[in-house]
Amino acid sequence: MFHSSFLVIESAFAGDGLALGDELIAGDHLLAGRLVKPFVPAHSSNAAVHAVWRAASGLGARGETFLVWLREELAAFEPTMAVLGAKRPFKLG
Repeated sequence: MFHSSFLVIESAFAGDGLALGDELIAGDHLLAGRLVKPFVPAHSSNAAVHAVWRAASGLGARGETFLVWLREELAAFEPTMAVLGAKRPFKLG
């Protein structure tokens, strides 16, 4: 058992078995053909991931820098999500 989605996907890539994951983490392996989706169509979800922080302490400069980086990474990944057939690309507002 892993406590990281990334480690689950990497374990499947290493040949350790089947992994349940998402296209955000597995996208590069899926596009390169190193991993395959065993079920078509894949289950889609409206689940979201949120960046949260304690209101009393504010985000701060380091947090702002992280969010800028995260937005850039997700924007760069949107073409991959489109190729993989994501119904609704994610957005950071």
